[in-house]
Amino acid sequence: MSTLLAPSHTAVDKIPLGRRIEEIKREKGGYYSNVAMAGRLGIHVETLRFMLKGKREIYTFEFDKIAIDLKMSVERILQEDIKEEVAHLSGDLKECKNSAESIQRALRLMEAAQGISEIHYALTRLGIAFRNAYQFTDSNKVFKDSHQLALKMQEHYGETDALYSNVYHLIASFTAIQDYVTASKLLDEIMPFFEAIPSRLSAISYQKAKIEETNGNFFTAKEYAIKSYQYAEQSGNHVTVARTQLNLAHFHYVLSEYKEASELLVRAIEGLENDTRTQLIAHKELGKTLLKLELKEQALAQIQLSLVKAKDLDWKDMIGKLMILMSKACGDPSYAETILNDTTNSLRIRYLASKCLLEHFKTLNDGANFLHYSKITEGLCVDFADVLDEGEL
Repeated sequence: MSTLLAPSHTAVDKIPLGRRIEEIKREKGGYYSNVAMAGRLGIHVETLRFMLKGKREIYTFEFDKIAIDLKMSVERILQEDIKEEVAHLSGDLKECKNSAESIQRALRLMEAAQGISEIHYALTRLGIAFRNAYQFTDSNKVFKDSHQLALKMQEHYGETDALYSNVYHLIASFTAIQDYVTASKLLDEIMPFFEAIPSRLSAISYQKAKIEETNGNFFTAKEYAIKSYQYAEQSGNHVTVARTQLNLAHFHYVLSEYKEASELLVRAIEGLENDTRTQLIAHKELGKTLLKLELKEQALAQIQLSLVKAKDLDWKDMIGKLMILMSKACGDPSYAETILNDTTNSLRIRYLASKCLLEHFKTLNDGANFLHYSKITEGLCVDFADVLDEGEL
């Protein structure tokens, strides 16, 4: 790119520069009408309009004048001033760590945001931070606010990417607070925006499957998962297809259709060659499924392979889950004990380890150890279902 030209998009949220300027102008009020601003800049009003609509490039010297007129730094308009902060926050959000710190960081970025596009993306990061901290009511409120901005972005610019991403998060937040009726209505409302995009129809169908699953309607959930798989095949994207195979395998699993689940997981693993983390999830799920099929040697091979990969990725929660599965596969409680005794593991993972140990000693009719781990499990979370059926494992 020539240095004579200003960047075409912002550094963080990739907002088109013309749109970014237009949104800041609109926020600042009538003093920044096109006519008034063009007069101060010494350019024709149509030239300014073309620049803002992306129909004409903006030269660096013009952008400098615009920044001065807006009484903002070039760095603030281009989001260069928040680049490192957002990168730090995004890393923490992806790894689901430093929840309290992430919320504070996201709030600071929210306060600095200007224009509906930047505010929308700032709200999205804040909503994810609240969700990671299990503050689901706050997360839902934030995502509802960002939804209104995403609708405006769709209306003003014909942009569906922000709306699609927002709906994905918003549906999950409604599900977390158990408002399934609103979640279903929202999915039906936004469906027309994505009728010609099979990959997104696939994702929406999967969201419906998750809502039905949460309501205990497992057969209906599986039907939506099948639709999701079919839409994915229409998309022609083999990675999307593989992910929907993984998703569909889950519903076969919860319905105790382990053979069908294992077959889908094998195919998913092949298709996820370039998606290491999702492929690792599929390997882990195959290990669980093979245990249900009582194919312990094959299950152990999957779990050991997955454990090596999880350690390479330094994926702590996944390592914990796989160590628990190692105890199930080997009949050796030491793996789960290691996870339970490591207080740096999440409470949920330690709970799963405790449940695994509880089941192990119950099978051995070891009353003393059963009572010991009963107390620990109860202290973490009371639930006596089969550990292999735990959705978190």
